[in-house]
Amino acid sequence: MSAISMEEQIASPESMEQKREKINRLMEKISDSINKECPSLVDSEGRIDMDAFEANGIYDNEKVALDKLCVQNQEEFWSGADDEDTVEKKKEALDIWRKEQEDKESLLFEKIAHILFYKILGKEFLVARTSSRDDQKRGIDHFFVDKDTGEIVCGIDAVETDNINPKKLKVREIDENGGATIEYGAVYNPKTASIERKKIEHIPLFYLGISKKEFRNLLANMSEDIGHPSETELEFFGGMIRSMETQREALLKDENIRSKIKENLKKSDMTLARMKGIRYERFGY
Repeated sequence: MSAISMEEQIASPESMEQKREKINRLMEKISDSINKECPSLVDSEGRIDMDAFEANGIYDNEKVALDKLCVQNQEEFWSGADDEDTVEKKKEALDIWRKEQEDKESLLFEKIAHILFYKILGKEFLVARTSSRDDQKRGIDHFFVDKDTGEIVCGIDAVETDNINPKKLKVREIDENGGATIEYGAVYNPKTASIERKKIEHIPLFYLGISKKEFRNLLANMSEDIGHPSETELEFFGGMIRSMETQREALLKDENIRSKIKENLKKSDMTLARMKGIRYERFGY
């Protein structure tokens, strides 16, 4: 791992707080853009809106309420809030924990990955972060839907390279057991330019790793224009696609991968090639 010196951090024209604020502004812009095309699909954080599944009659109130309660219970466990003996203390512990999560580089990387994919692929692909329930329960951060075919291409789990080996094993285990499941998922109808909310199964899952040096380089060189990624962003995007292609080839050779997910992996060949082509054709990089 390459450490970032204090001099490099001081030399950055923006403070870390300013960079976080920029990321959050970009997330809100992107969510607004997605929801103009697909109403109520995501929240301001780019996550799939679970409430819309109830509002559109996909799941009943009981299921959505239970899933949201599971999310809250898990957060209370992680934060230590469930050890507190009053409502006020529980809320305070949970609020502190949530603020700490906002400052974690792993969460910021999830947001950066979302921003990168949307900037470059948002016209041709539906790019979304998974619901809080799918993220917690299944460890899937993002998914892509090809607007040409209407189908989900793959799921993504973003991770710092310091923790990548356990993530690799987890992702491979999911793929060998039939692929990822996204309960709060969506597909796209190209004819009507509309979405259908539904549970999706047998999704190829890939991991994306980033080093601390790459992470801070992206933070320092991220464009605030959602239609024009910086050269640094385009370069990192290219690396992400190459990583996905490498993982795809390895999974296709894996005798433990079931036929259904192999079928979906084969479909993704042209899609990944198109993702690379979009970068070159639209941005010349």
